[in-house]
Amino acid sequence: MVQHHLNPATNLNNYDTTQARLPYSESLSPLDFNVHNDNGSRAELEAAIDITPVNLSPKKISYLLDFLNALTDPSSVDMRSRAPNKVPSGLPIAD
Repeated sequence: MVQHHLNPATNLNNYDTTQARLPYSESLSPLDFNVHNDNGSRAELEAAIDITPVNLSPKKISYLLDFLNALTDPSSVDMRSRAPNKVPSGLPIAD
């Protein structure tokens, strides 16, 4: 994700849709890549990109990823054990 944003226009046009891991939906899955596969739509997306490409060394990318990972507390991934049994109003919490 970080590398994609370093040069979004190039990565938009070189994106390999087989990399996507999307949940299957009988009605939606056939539509997943309609915009990406349509050259006109993809050109409109590219024209709307307002991010200036950035060149970072592999070491700087590694530092950036370390920083981003440090912002994510592993205990925040599953907070079910911290959910209250009731709210201040006394109403029950839905299961």
